[in-house]
Amino acid sequence: MVVQSILPGEVSAAISDSYPFGNLVIIETPIRFLPDELSDSLQLDREKSLYTLYAHLENPPEVNIEQQVESCTPIGTVGKSGNAGIYHLHLETRSGVPGAQFPVMGYYLGDLTDEQKTYYELWRISGEFQLLDPMAILDQKWAPASQ
Repeated sequence: MVVQSILPGEVSAAISDSYPFGNLVIIETPIRFLPDELSDSLQLDREKSLYTLYAHLENPPEVNIEQQVESCTPIGTVGKSGNAGIYHLHLETRSGVPGAQFPVMGYYLGDLTDEQKTYYELWRISGEFQLLDPMAILDQKWAPASQ
């Protein structure tokens, strides 16, 4: 099953085989580019960006860091890479400072570099990237009615 980007933006991470996420992609979408109804309903700061993480992809990402993507751009296939026992898509959304990149990322295992741990901490526990419910973004109630 193909995984497609849910929003347009720039690839902030395209990481292969990193525990716990396995093969992953993060795409940054500036909040100012989102419909006002969506950013208002989620109380998002328009000076920040929305980051969407797609993890446990079957193969290394099909996109590269800094690549521009549109909505529905294929970025990989559903898999069970990393710390996943079954095929699924780990979808995570966070708001944070614009322009962040994550060239590497990994959980605290003995063989990881300090850089991998630092980027993981930045994403997961630093407080600079606030977790949001991805279903609030996927909910179509905010979208304009079709003609």
